[in-house]
Amino acid sequence: MDFSIIVTTYNGSKYLVEQLDSLRLQTRTPLEVCIFDDKSTDGTQALAQSYIKRYELSWKFTENDQNLGWKKNYLLNIPRTQGEVVFLCDQDDIWLPAKCELMMEVMESHPDCNVLLSNYYPYVMPGGPPVSRRSRNHSDNRTVRKVQPTMKTMQATLRPGCTYCIRRNFFDFIFSKWNGELSHDGFLFYMGLLTDSTYLFSYRSIRFRRHTDNNSPLIQITVKGLMHNIGQIERLMEFHEQYLDSHAKADTPIKRNLITRIRRGCKLRYRFLDKPSLLLALQLVVCNHALYLSPKAMVRDIRLAYRLLK
Repeated sequence: MDFSIIVTTYNGSKYLVEQLDSLRLQTRTPLEVCIFDDKSTDGTQALAQSYIKRYELSWKFTENDQNLGWKKNYLLNIPRTQGEVVFLCDQDDIWLPAKCELMMEVMESHPDCNVLLSNYYPYVMPGGPPVSRRSRNHSDNRTVRKVQPTMKTMQATLRPGCTYCIRRNFFDFIFSKWNGELSHDGFLFYMGLLTDSTYLFSYRSIRFRRHTDNNSPLIQITVKGLMHNIGQIERLMEFHEQYLDSHAKADTPIKRNLITRIRRGCKLRYRFLDKPSLLLALQLVVCNHALYLSPKAMVRDIRLAYRLLK
């Protein structure tokens, strides 16, 4: 199988050369590397083009006609790639040399895998956001498993999009389902999950750079910020339901049950944050603890609500 790498850039000159070096030195050569710049103002265009010229690469550089934003810069430009598999690449990480080779081996040996995620090494720059203990201890044992729908996976992506590769024909099939709101990686992850074709490869494929300018949105840890997050989860459940309504399968009742439980838990969580009480806290802890992505998140809710009661 052949594969493409799509790189999206926007004011990324600070770290771009390290990223491009890691693509150039991959142990398996891509069919193409396509760089799409989103109207940078810091000289990223000239830097990328001079890099291509310096190493006499056949890579393609395109500047968007207008600023699309980071979601559309991926989703509207993936159709312009040619490979059977497409790797998503940010402008500021560093890929391990065998990333493409090993992930392509998984895609070739798992024909039902449409969206493949991998693990990563957190690479935190001075002043960058903290990372979780789980991400610091990602496995590197090279096992492959299908991601199953659960209370957690139905509402949160397991890995960032810079660790993904996808089958191009799958993207062509699902693109019309994008609602314009979901992030590119969220959309791909959930569509793979809903079609039982998302896999996780326990291989640390990149150094995932975290710094002050990352695009990844961080929800402010306040009651208002968490309420906003709950609203996003509820809209995500609507997205899931709309797909299931038109693509019913044998396991659809299982996924619908998960959606119902997540919605019920979100409503209870919203009520608790709005007007905290001991009764609602007990209901969250005893009956809806599976809603939370971690015990730490549940404790955070209770602490914030307790401050309101003081």
